[in-house]
Amino acid sequence: MSASLGKYGIVPNSMTPQEWEVRCDLAACYRLVDLYGWGDFFGTHISLRVPGTDHFLLNPFGMLFDEITASSLIKVDQDGKLLSDSEFPINPAGFTIHFGNRRKDKFARQWDAMLRKLEREKGRGWIQ
Repeated sequence: MSASLGKYGIVPNSMTPQEWEVRCDLAACYRLVDLYGWGDFFGTHISLRVPGTDHFLLNPFGMLFDEITASSLIKVDQDGKLLSDSEFPINPAGFTIHFGNRRKDKFARQWDAMLRKLEREKGRGWIQ
């Protein structure tokens, strides 16, 4: 794959323009969650499906939301197998919650929308 210009600038050689765009969008989402105080360190999970694939992007376990960049997101397949290099692991709870649901619900597997799980002291919220 050769470098190309995407919506958010130069696309890394190892990614499609679609993957780079959703990586940038997801990284921005993490930063907004942090900005609004919705992140509670390890209890909040946000994931995104890479368009046209059965691959998903997750936050690196142990990285604060305001530190997450498009390049630091971890790509996994639907079985949780790492498809990208990272010095951080994935959050096992986040993977189990998000992708266990996707396997059981045939309609959920077709959606390319974000699944955000926001856990807070006073309750939990699911947005699909």
